[in-house]
Amino acid sequence: MRPRSYVRRRGSTGIGVVASLVLVIFLGGGCSETEPMDSAPLLLTTAPSDGSHVRCGRTVTLTFDSDPGLVTVSGVGAQGSGRVRTFEILERSVYPISWGDGSTTTLTFVVLPGDITPPELVSVTPAVLEVSDVDPSDLNDGLVIEFDKRIDDHALTISTDGAPLDWVAEADGKTVTLYPNPDDPILLNTRYEVAGTVYGNKGNETDVAFCFRTYIEPL
Repeated sequence: MRPRSYVRRRGSTGIGVVASLVLVIFLGGGCSETEPMDSAPLLLTTAPSDGSHVRCGRTVTLTFDSDPGLVTVSGVGAQGSGRVRTFEILERSVYPISWGDGSTTTLTFVVLPGDITPPELVSVTPAVLEVSDVDPSDLNDGLVIEFDKRIDDHALTISTDGAPLDWVAEADGKTVTLYPNPDDPILLNTRYEVAGTVYGNKGNETDVAFCFRTYIEPL
């Protein structure tokens, strides 16, 4: 009889199995780990607060815990940068707000009518209003015209005989200052007129017109 063929089976040392298990465990553990994700910016405060009574034209300030990126209010981009954004109260009362990656909230206010009264002249410094013996040196620092409310825009000039002086007018809060030009000084025995228009909240305007005269140098 022909002898049976004999095939030797290779023995297993167990090393391959252990290595495979370690690899599976290692890979399995890696797949189960979650990457840390940055949290969305949070809206910390609103000023005035939600539900407040506010006048039309009031500015609302939004403060976040980090830069929220683009912030829209009622579909319009808010003003500001960094952690702070602002928007203006209009006649409507509900303001949907969105920012970052889909974060949203809604603010609701009780909106009161805006201030419709125009600015009123309060004082002029130095006190030259309708004065006929002004010392030109009193105006070395300019002319400050104060009103009873904030001035948003202006068109004021100081002139003599209809010719405007090359002075610069700047608004700051409730005041408009006419800054002097050394090349266009106030002269003796000369009549000056200050005239123009100032604009308050919602475009309410006030016409301004007053004059003064500098003194005559004694002989």
